[in-house]
Amino acid sequence: MTDLMLLVPELVLVGAALALIVVARRVQSAQSAAMWVVVAAIAAVGSGWVFAARVPSTGFGGTIAGDGYAQFFNVLFAAIAALAALLSVRHLNSEHVRPAEFFALVLLATTGMMLAASAMDLLIVYLGLELMTLCSYVLVGITRNRAISNEAAIKYFLLASF
Repeated sequence: MTDLMLLVPELVLVGAALALIVVARRVQSAQSAAMWVVVAAIAAVGSGWVFAARVPSTGFGGTIAGDGYAQFFNVLFAAIAALAALLSVRHLNSEHVRPAEFFALVLLATTGMMLAASAMDLLIVYLGLELMTLCSYVLVGITRNRAISNEAAIKYFLLASF
Protein backbone atom coordinates (compact mmCIF):
# COMPACT_ATOMS: atom_id res chain seq x y z
CA MET A 1 0.00 0.00 0.00
CA THR A 2 2.83 2.42 0.75
CA ASP A 3 4.32 1.74 -2.67
CA LEU A 4 1.05 2.77 -4.27
CA MET A 5 1.22 6.11 -2.46
CA LEU A 6 4.19 7.00 -4.65
CA LEU A 7 1.92 6.94 -7.69
CA VAL A 8 -0.98 8.94 -6.23
CA PRO A 9 -0.32 12.06 -8.38
CA GLU A 10 -0.21 9.93 -11.52
CA LEU A 11 -3.32 8.01 -10.48
CA VAL A 12 -5.20 11.27 -9.88
CA LEU A 13 -4.40 12.43 -13.41
CA VAL A 14 -5.37 9.07 -14.94
CA GLY A 15 -8.64 9.15 -12.98
CA ALA A 16 -9.41 12.65 -14.24
CA ALA A 17 -8.58 11.64 -17.82
CA LEU A 18 -10.86 8.61 -17.58
CA ALA A 19 -13.62 10.77 -16.09
CA LEU A 20 -13.28 13.21 -18.99
CA ILE A 21 -13.51 10.34 -21.48
CA VAL A 22 -16.62 8.97 -19.78
CA VAL A 23 -18.43 12.32 -19.78
CA ALA A 24 -17.09 13.40 -23.20
CA ARG A 25 -20.54 13.59 -24.75
CA ARG A 26 -21.73 16.04 -22.11
CA VAL A 27 -18.68 18.29 -22.19
CA GLN A 28 -19.25 20.72 -25.03
CA SER A 29 -17.47 23.78 -23.69
CA ALA A 30 -13.68 23.94 -23.70
CA GLN A 31 -13.76 26.18 -20.64
CA SER A 32 -15.51 23.58 -18.50
CA ALA A 33 -13.12 20.85 -19.65
CA ALA A 34 -10.14 23.09 -18.96
CA MET A 35 -11.34 23.53 -15.40
CA TRP A 36 -11.28 19.73 -15.01
CA VAL A 37 -7.62 19.74 -16.04
CA VAL A 38 -6.71 22.57 -13.70
CA VAL A 39 -8.49 20.89 -10.79
CA ALA A 40 -6.84 17.54 -11.61
CA ALA A 41 -3.39 19.14 -11.78
CA ILE A 42 -3.89 20.92 -8.47
CA ALA A 43 -5.21 17.70 -6.91
CA ALA A 44 -2.22 15.75 -8.22
CA VAL A 45 0.24 18.24 -6.79
CA GLY A 46 -1.68 18.46 -3.53
CA SER A 47 -1.85 14.71 -3.14
CA GLY A 48 1.87 14.48 -3.80
CA TRP A 49 2.56 16.97 -1.04
CA VAL A 50 0.13 15.36 1.41
CA PHE A 51 1.61 11.91 0.98
CA ALA A 52 5.24 13.08 0.70
CA ALA A 53 5.92 12.73 4.41
CA ARG A 54 4.43 9.24 4.64
CA VAL A 55 5.84 7.82 1.43
CA PRO A 56 9.10 5.88 1.32
CA SER A 57 11.84 7.25 -0.90
CA THR A 58 11.60 4.30 -3.31
CA GLY A 59 8.96 1.76 -4.13
CA PHE A 60 7.99 -1.14 -6.33
CA GLY A 61 11.33 -2.85 -5.81
CA GLY A 62 13.38 0.28 -6.42
CA THR A 63 11.80 1.18 -9.75
CA ILE A 64 9.91 4.33 -8.67
CA ALA A 65 11.41 7.21 -6.67
CA GLY A 66 9.56 9.56 -4.38
CA ASP A 67 12.41 11.97 -3.71
CA GLY A 68 12.59 15.73 -4.11
CA TYR A 69 13.64 15.41 -7.75
CA ALA A 70 10.46 13.51 -8.61
CA GLN A 71 8.31 15.88 -6.53
CA PHE A 72 9.81 18.92 -8.27
CA PHE A 73 9.09 17.54 -11.72
CA ASN A 74 5.59 16.42 -10.70
CA VAL A 75 4.81 20.00 -9.65
CA LEU A 76 6.43 21.39 -12.81
CA PHE A 77 4.56 19.08 -15.18
CA ALA A 78 1.22 19.61 -13.41
CA ALA A 79 1.67 23.39 -13.59
CA ILE A 80 2.53 23.19 -17.29
CA ALA A 81 -0.55 21.03 -17.96
CA ALA A 82 -2.79 23.49 -16.10
CA LEU A 83 -1.28 26.42 -17.99
CA ALA A 84 -1.64 24.62 -21.33
CA ALA A 85 -5.28 23.88 -20.51
CA LEU A 86 -6.03 27.50 -19.75
CA LEU A 87 -4.22 28.81 -22.82
CA SER A 88 -5.74 26.34 -25.29
CA VAL A 89 -9.41 27.13 -24.65
CA ARG A 90 -9.73 29.76 -27.37
CA HIS A 91 -7.85 27.63 -29.90
CA LEU A 92 -10.07 24.61 -29.24
CA ASN A 93 -13.18 26.70 -29.76
CA SER A 94 -11.90 28.15 -33.04
CA GLU A 95 -10.79 24.78 -34.44
CA HIS A 96 -13.94 22.92 -33.30
CA VAL A 97 -11.96 20.24 -31.44
CA ARG A 98 -13.73 18.09 -28.88
CA PRO A 99 -12.38 19.48 -25.62
CA ALA A 100 -12.83 16.38 -23.47
CA GLU A 101 -10.69 14.25 -25.78
CA PHE A 102 -8.01 16.93 -26.05
CA PHE A 103 -7.73 17.47 -22.32
CA ALA A 104 -7.83 13.73 -21.54
CA LEU A 105 -4.84 13.30 -23.85
CA VAL A 106 -3.06 16.22 -22.18
CA LEU A 107 -3.62 14.61 -18.78
CA LEU A 108 -2.36 11.24 -19.97
CA ALA A 109 0.72 12.84 -21.55
CA THR A 110 1.38 14.62 -18.26
CA THR A 111 1.06 11.28 -16.48
CA GLY A 112 3.70 9.83 -18.78
CA MET A 113 6.03 12.74 -18.04
CA MET A 114 5.54 12.31 -14.30
CA LEU A 115 6.14 8.58 -14.53
CA ALA A 116 9.35 9.09 -16.52
CA ALA A 117 10.60 11.70 -14.04
CA SER A 118 10.08 9.47 -11.02
CA ALA A 119 11.49 6.33 -12.65
CA MET A 120 14.62 4.64 -11.37
CA ASP A 121 14.48 1.81 -13.88
CA LEU A 122 14.97 2.05 -17.62
CA LEU A 123 11.78 0.10 -18.33
CA ILE A 124 9.68 2.58 -16.33
CA VAL A 125 11.37 5.47 -18.14
CA TYR A 126 10.44 3.81 -21.43
CA LEU A 127 6.82 3.27 -20.33
CA GLY A 128 6.49 6.90 -19.26
CA LEU A 129 8.02 8.27 -22.44
CA GLU A 130 5.93 5.93 -24.59
CA LEU A 131 2.72 7.05 -22.87
CA MET A 132 3.71 10.66 -23.43
CA THR A 133 4.62 10.21 -27.10
CA LEU A 134 1.53 8.17 -27.98
CA CYS A 135 -0.63 10.96 -26.60
CA SER A 136 1.39 13.56 -28.49
CA TYR A 137 0.91 11.64 -31.77
CA VAL A 138 -2.83 11.92 -31.32
CA LEU A 139 -2.64 15.54 -30.18
CA VAL A 140 -0.75 16.51 -33.33
CA GLY A 141 -3.54 15.14 -35.49
CA ILE A 142 -6.50 16.04 -33.32
CA THR A 143 -7.94 18.51 -35.83
CA ARG A 144 -9.20 15.82 -38.17
CA ASN A 145 -10.77 18.19 -40.67
CA ARG A 146 -7.43 19.81 -41.59
CA ALA A 147 -5.23 17.96 -44.07
CA ILE A 148 -2.03 19.50 -42.74
CA SER A 149 -2.79 18.20 -39.26
CA ASN A 150 -3.36 14.68 -40.54
CA GLU A 151 -0.18 14.81 -42.59
CA ALA A 152 1.84 16.04 -39.63
CA ALA A 153 0.49 13.27 -37.41
CA ILE A 154 1.37 10.57 -39.93
CA LYS A 155 4.87 11.98 -40.47
CA TYR A 156 5.46 12.31 -36.73
CA PHE A 157 4.33 8.75 -36.12
CA LEU A 158 6.42 7.30 -38.97
CA LEU A 159 9.56 9.20 -38.00
CA ALA A 160 9.24 8.20 -34.36
CA SER A 161 8.48 4.56 -35.04
CA PHE A 162 11.76 3.86 -36.84
